[in-house]
Amino acid sequence: MLMYHSHKARHVGDPAASEQPLCTPRSQVPNIRFNVAKMLERLMPLLEAQVMDQTVRPVLQELKEDSDTDVRFYAGQALAACDNRMVS
Repeated sequence: MLMYHSHKARHVGDPAASEQPLCTPRSQVPNIRFNVAKMLERLMPLLEAQVMDQTVRPVLQELKEDSDTDVRFYAGQALAACDNRMVS
């Protein structure tokens, strides 16, 4: 699995990757931001609960407050999927 930060892809398990945020959803392009939310939702089955809670959820919560309607929509869907997975 790859992590995104500052235009560099890193593999999970790489010590440098664990010190970096999962992603920085600050692109000025809304399509990139909503695709971050969609990608995170697709990765959820592969992630441990701790990673989802400490890393994925904060990114999705930030995207849920985005100025773009589509970004908020996809972030909301991903947060709901995250909540459902945490309960199961």
